[in-house]
Parts: sequence; structure tokens; C-alpha cells
Amino acid sequence: PQRWERGAALVEFAFVLPILLLLIFGIIDLSRAFNAKQELTHATREGARVYAVTNSHNAATDAFWSGATSLDTTNVAVTIPGDDSCTAGSPVHVSATYSFDFIALPFASMQIGSEAVMQCGG
Repeated sequence: PQRWERGAALVEFAFVLPILLLLIFGIIDLSRAFNAKQELTHATREGARVYAVTNSHNAATDAFWSGATSLDTTNVAVTIPGDDSCTAGSPVHVSATYSFDFIALPFASMQIGSEAVMQCGG
């Protein structure tokens, strides 16, 4: 190969590299977002289940946070009803949102939400 051909390959690589890195980090971000959604869903279900059984806000809050161990707690907002609002047969709603920050686009974030509804056991 001629000397100028090696330089052309380097220029082509310089054009392709940012696109390739954005694609790779985009795949990583989608995986992280899916994991965060799954964990948030699990935590809200645990909080609703414990509240439906115990009728205790504190127990439900503890169950929620034990189910959301890998989430950044400063980015989580959870809503759990107060004590003694769960009568037999009525539904209990536990909801949470999580502000997810991207790696590939550090200036962007998105809200991930989850809600769980369970029937109070009485």
C-alpha cells in the first residue's frame, strides 16, 4: 500500500469511531435502563405486598428500599399510603419514579415510573 492510503484509512476510522462508540454506549444505556425499570417494578410490588399484608407504612417503605438496592436513592421518589388506610378488600397503590441518567448522552435523563396495586388482606 502506498503511504497516502494508510492516511486515508486513519481518516475513515476517525469518522467511524464516534458512531461506533455511541452505538456501544447506547446499547449499554438501554441495558441499564431496562435493569432500572425491572428493579423499580420489583420494589413497588414488594412495597404494595407488604403494605397489603401488614397495613404498615414503615414496613412497606422498608420493603420498597430493600427491593431497590442498586438504584441511586437520591433519584427515587416513592409514594406509599399512610398507616391504617388499608381496609380488607380495598386496593392499595404504591408508585415510584426514578430519574435515569444516560452514559452516552450525559446531558440527558429520563423518568422511569412504576405502580403496583394489591388488594388489602384485612
